[in-house]
Formats: sequence, structure tokens, C-alpha cells
Amino acid sequence: MAVFNSDTLRLLDSYEAEKEGLDNISSRNGGRNGGREQEGGERMEDGSEGSERTPDRIIPGDLNMQGPTVPGKDRTKRTVQDRSPQVEEVRQTRRRLNEFDMGEVFIKIGQTMTKRTAEVLARTPDGMKTHLAEGLDALARAVEEIMVAMSDGIKQDRLEREAADKVKEDRIGRLESKLQEVTNITGSLTNNNVKSRIRNSVIEMEKKVEEAGCAVKVLDIDVGKETDDRRDIVRRALDTVRGNAREDNQRWLDDVLRRTRVIVLGRKTTRRTVRDNRTEFSVPILFQCRDRRDAEDLDNILRGAGYYPSFHWPREIMDFLGAVKGEVRKQGFDERDYYFKIRPETRDGKVQIKVEVKQKEGNGRFSLKGVWGCPPLQRQLWDLMPDILQSRLVGRI
Repeated sequence: MAVFNSDTLRLLDSYEAEKEGLDNISSRNGGRNGGREQEGGERMEDGSEGSERTPDRIIPGDLNMQGPTVPGKDRTKRTVQDRSPQVEEVRQTRRRLNEFDMGEVFIKIGQTMTKRTAEVLARTPDGMKTHLAEGLDALARAVEEIMVAMSDGIKQDRLEREAADKVKEDRIGRLESKLQEVTNITGSLTNNNVKSRIRNSVIEMEKKVEEAGCAVKVLDIDVGKETDDRRDIVRRALDTVRGNAREDNQRWLDDVLRRTRVIVLGRKTTRRTVRDNRTEFSVPILFQCRDRRDAEDLDNILRGAGYYPSFHWPREIMDFLGAVKGEVRKQGFDERDYYFKIRPETRDGKVQIKVEVKQKEGNGRFSLKGVWGCPPLQRQLWDLMPDILQSRLVGRI
């Protein structure tokens, strides 16, 4: 009968415990491809009904593994929601150890077993060394087989995980490509919508300018007295115009005025001193004609009577006209030395704005300095047109 000293017994106990743990882990990996364990109770040899089997495969960090029962406390299984993010991160790291990482662990285990075996055999009597060496060698081979099986299982898990990740990456790539396609379509639709809004708003402004082209505004009609009575202002203004019109234009003037609406633009007349120290009382008067032809006829009649009609622009375009004059000033033309004449002009069905200047000194003629298209009626759309103040060639739209 063999007698083992205390060191030998401790080493055997250690090997047995380590082997049992490795067996459990190996059966856990091996059971992945096998059938499910039979659930429920088992019948004992004595015929009594046994309790539910204790799982013989335990993975360190198993989510559903319960610790020892504490008297007086109910142990419940922890759910995924109960885990802290830090613990879950550690668990994920443990699960993703590949076969190369485990190989390093197995090498350390093998080195430890070889060292401890040599230490035990060194203290074992010669008569027992052979049998003990054979037993320990068999145990080492069993542990090696278990480690190889674990490594193969981990390798298979890695390959399956990489294949699943590749499928996910391909799916994400397709989704990103589809998202980019949808984004491009959305951007194109948005761009087309903005262009359509600008185009429609420009048409609205052109209509307003065309309507303004049917009106003639006169600033310096003397009505003879200071008053805020609009009816009296209109009556006196028409009498003054008829009295100053040329004899050969009287019938023509009356014919146009019958189709014209007269609008007082100010609240009351304003007193001012003119040449020869004469005092006049005037207020801006707008003659809203039936069409552009009547407006042109009335403009000629008024100029022949000594008046200087001007164009009554829509208020929505006034800021744009101010910016256009600024562009002409950059060319070296200033209001102190030049007269500015800004008028609309229709070319090929499109309304454009032309700016002409003439020197105040001398009897020169107006010369064209730039042509601009109508801006959108909606002021907020101007910022979406970076070339809105770029002058066009004469006659070009």
C-alpha cells in the first residue's frame, strides 16, 4: 500500500480540482454542438425523485450563475438590465478572448504543472516515483487534450463571430449607401424647390414693375395753396396741368386723363421757394394710366408742359435699386456730377432694369451703364442669389 506525504496529497488535490474545472469548461464548449441537456428532475437509484440537476458546465462570469445560498435571503437571477456597464464591458472582453490569447494561458498552465511535478517527484521516495510520474503524466495529457479542445472551440467562436461581423458590416455599408442616395435625392429636390421659389418670386416682382410702368409720377405741380383736402388737390393739379400744356396737346391730354386715375401721394401740400423767389405749394401726384401706351403719351405731354415725370417704383424693389446705384457709383459716377435715370425695360418677355447717367454740366445725353434683372419679390430670397447684383450685357436676360 502506497504512502503519500502531505506535499504529494496537496498536489494531487490541486490537480484534481484543476482538472475538474477544466472538464466542466470543456463539456460546456462541447455541449454547444450537442443536444440540450435533459431538463427536469432525475430518478435516483433508490427510486426517489431527485431535485433538478446542478449544471455540470460552469463558465466563469456566467450571467445566470448563482452563488451560494445565504440563509434568510432570496437569491434571484440577475437580468441584463441589472448589470453595470463596467461589469458588462469586462464580460464582453472575457468572451472575446481568441485562441491565441488562450494559448498563452495554456502555456503558463503547462509550465506551472511541469514545475510542480518536478518538485513533487523530487520529494517522493524512489519506490513511488515511477507510479506517481505515470499518473501525473496521464493527468497532464488529459489537461492538454482539454486545453486543445477549448482552443478549437474558441477558434470556431472567433471565426463565426468574424463572419457575423462581416455580414453586419456589409449590411451597414448597403444602408449607408442607400442613405447617401436618399440624401442626394433630398438635396436635389430641395435645390429644385429653392430655384422654383426664386423663379416664381421674380415673376411676381416683374408683374409689379410692369404695373408700375403704367403710372406717371410728378413731384412739382403747383396747386396754389397749402391744403390737405385731397379732392381740392386733385382738381387744382389737373387745372394746373391743363393750363401749362401746349395748345396742340389739349385734346390729347383730355383723352388720356379720362382713362387715368389721379392719386395724391402726400398728406398735404408742401410750401417751397423756387426760382425768382416764387412760392409754390406742391405734393407728389401719381397718374395711374390704363396701359403703358397712355402712360408714355402722358409722359410726353407733361414734359412738353415743363414738368419732369419720374417712375413710381414698387416699394419692394427700392432696396435693390439703391444697391444697383451703388454698383454704378463704383464705376466712378456720382450724383453730385451726374443725373441718374433708372427705368424698366422689357426684352423677350422679361423685365430688366437699365441705369443711365448724364453729366449735369453741358447738354449731353444719357448713356447706358448697366442692366440688371428683377430681383425676387420675397426679400429673404435675395441672399440665395450670390450674383444678384452682377450687371448683365445690354439686351441679355
